Amino acid sequence: VNALPWQNYRGQLAVLGRHEMGDEIRYMMEQEVKHLKTFDKPINERKVRPSSLDPIWRTAGLALGLVTASMGTKAAMACIIAVEEVIGEHYQKQAANLGFDEASLKGYAMKNSNTGTLRSSIRGMKLGITKCCMI
Repeated sequence: VNALPWQNYRGQLAVLGRHEMGDEIRYMMEQEVKHLKTFDKPINERKVRPSSLDPIWRTAGLALGLVTASMGTKAAMACIIAVEEVIGEHYQKQAANLGFDEASLKGYAMKNSNTGTLRSSIRGMKLGITKCCMI
């Protein structure tokens, strides 16, 4: 399970934690932690070895959050929207690859494939960010 999203939020909170957007970022980060915990259980049960690239992903996620938040709230929100869209696509692909014996995980992935994207897109629209402005 990729740790980039929650590390991204962690980096953004280091810069914008006291800004009005801090609560929104904290909420998104909490959702990512829940997702990680949900998928960590079956990963551990199946004894799947973590990727050797995990330390790089964690560092990249933290750096992405720090840099985009340092650029301002619009850059941070554009980053959140982009990350959430990729996560949504990832969940949809995961759900498509899960068999009938994985119904609970499949349902979880489908249910959560658009949740963060929708929430962050609405917040982005309030800040004047549209897809055409995203990186």
